[in-house]
Amino acid sequence: MAASSKFSRALRIGIDVGGTFTDGAIWDDMAGQLRFSKVPSTPPTFADGVIAAGLEALAQVNATFADIEHLVHSSTVAANVVAEKKGARVGLITTAGFRDVLEIQRTRRDRIYDMFYDKATPLVPRELRLEVPERLDAKGNVLVHLDEDAVRTAVKTLRDAGCKAIAVVFLFSFLNPRHELRVAEIIKDVYPEAFVSISAKVNPEFREYERASTTVIDAYVKPEVTTYYEDLERRLRTEYGFRGRLDIIHSGGGTMGIRDAAERPSQTVESGPACGVIAAAHLAKASGLPKVIALDMGGTTAKAAYIENGQFKTQNTLYIERLPVRAPVVDLVEISGGGGTLAWMDESGMLRVGPRSAGARPGPICYARGGTQPTITDANAVVGYYPDQLIGGKMELNIEGARTAIRDQLGKKLGMTETQAALGVLRIANFDMEAAIRLVTTQRGIDPRSCALIGFGGAGPVHAVQLARQAGIPTVVIPPAPGNVNAFGALIADSRYDFQRQLDNSQDLSAWPALQSALAGLADEARALVASDNADHVSTLTLEASVDVRYVGQGFELTVPLKQVTEADSKDWRGKVKKLFDQQHQTQYRYHDPDGDIEILCLRMTALRKTEVVALHTEKSRMDGDAPATGSRMALFPDEKAAVSAAVYRRQDLHPGHRFSGPAIVEEFGSTTVVPPRCKVEVDDLENLIISVGA
Repeated sequence: MAASSKFSRALRIGIDVGGTFTDGAIWDDMAGQLRFSKVPSTPPTFADGVIAAGLEALAQVNATFADIEHLVHSSTVAANVVAEKKGARVGLITTAGFRDVLEIQRTRRDRIYDMFYDKATPLVPRELRLEVPERLDAKGNVLVHLDEDAVRTAVKTLRDAGCKAIAVVFLFSFLNPRHELRVAEIIKDVYPEAFVSISAKVNPEFREYERASTTVIDAYVKPEVTTYYEDLERRLRTEYGFRGRLDIIHSGGGTMGIRDAAERPSQTVESGPACGVIAAAHLAKASGLPKVIALDMGGTTAKAAYIENGQFKTQNTLYIERLPVRAPVVDLVEISGGGGTLAWMDESGMLRVGPRSAGARPGPICYARGGTQPTITDANAVVGYYPDQLIGGKMELNIEGARTAIRDQLGKKLGMTETQAALGVLRIANFDMEAAIRLVTTQRGIDPRSCALIGFGGAGPVHAVQLARQAGIPTVVIPPAPGNVNAFGALIADSRYDFQRQLDNSQDLSAWPALQSALAGLADEARALVASDNADHVSTLTLEASVDVRYVGQGFELTVPLKQVTEADSKDWRGKVKKLFDQQHQTQYRYHDPDGDIEILCLRMTALRKTEVVALHTEKSRMDGDAPATGSRMALFPDEKAAVSAAVYRRQDLHPGHRFSGPAIVEEFGSTTVVPPRCKVEVDDLENLIISVGA
């Protein structure tokens, strides 16, 4: 990527905000340099951490924010607002007779055998869900015209009730948005300070409850997310001279402009986790690994995803606090299992791990920032996995403090020593993460024994090999700079824009020209939005069409890509789609109906603009033979009866061709790799640690 005339250098930077640390990855195209930074996250003012990570990375290449051409940021702000129930007071304006959709929800339950199960509490209390006369039929035709006086009264009522944001959800508005658009105009006139989300823009698809939930969540997080983005951009531009492009990672595994992200914040709920999967897919492809399980373990959560042939999968619904959000999202499983996850004793005397977290503040006890409750990180420190310092010596660890807390709060109650109690914490954490791995493999018909495990995140390489051993995974791959892989994922992410058009039963797409015309309309919509963001990007777009398909009578659908449906299939293109759907149905559910009829529910169009990919490794010279150890220390491993002496290696000293065996510990900036006994390690040409797990 050559520098534009506006910039003397072609600098790109990715910044990922995690639960404990904020990471940076900066690429200087002219110098061919990739550098990393890691600073503590700074809740609730996350922008401070973003700027600090940027400054630390820039100092390594002797540059300033004014030299950055493109900054990509993954944000946890939207997810945190919902999880912590700290969003705006929201009102809902909906079709007369439909105010209780958010309360009724679905008959499906998360825990079908729980006698005391309660449905998720709506984010909008009933008194703030107001009905207005209007009605469309199932084809989008107007049955009852919008009562604008009733809308004005409703807006004033919500304003007087202190609502900072308003969601608008009308029946069948995905087929005809006219009434919702008019309500947005009235809100702007009556209550211009309100943040507004309308379902026709947020989620123009059928399924009333999911569409209402998504729109409400969008409105719920919009004030905080918009304020955060505006504050970050203002500070970068006015205080630090930033002149480049600022993008946000969205849940679907691509970037979107910061203003678009502020307008549709529900699409950024899984922004942070998406970065790791983006990077893992790149690493899998570069390493020639056909089947990969990505394990991203950070400070607050652990995530697992399955990647095949260098491609990650997406789905169209995610759940946050049991509330559905309809948006393209990277297909992954996330659990409470980060380094900062708390270990505690319940009332029955059982040892528990999670779901609460120490977060960035106060953090684990060993970080010496005021933490008082033991965490997974503290347990790792107590059993000997961590050195006395982290992040290149910038953080001194209080290992003795962690030892005392685990002994007093856990060990004494369990009748164990502190090391035994710490090992118990790690066993529970590993069991929970193994369950997440099985959710993305065995429960989907994928044998984990045929996969490699890529471990990354600050804590991922600590747990990856033991997890692989438990799950029967033969090989673990630890990439260079694993603690900064998510920031690297932000750095290399493609721009991605997703569009959809819901079909009604009257639309006949059996003829090939009708399908092509409908897809052309979506393509024009995609180009128009991209042009409004950056006209120069339109010429480099790649458009990928797909359709949502199900068997007639089914309640849910699969998304089938249309790239294999060509002009040659024009006489029976639906037959070709049926064949592709059958194959996908067989893969996912292990059966298909060759004689079953299908129905096509929705057209989708994804517009991609590829980003130039850079290498994560530094092209060190090859050095075949035994790797040089820098020392050793005693460490306790889950399958051993007592602590053993583990060789210690520095990652910067390891070159392609180097080999060593466990027990071993590899230390580097941002992470630590733990290699249990009976494992063999070799450094490949991409500087990955290839670990043969062994029995």
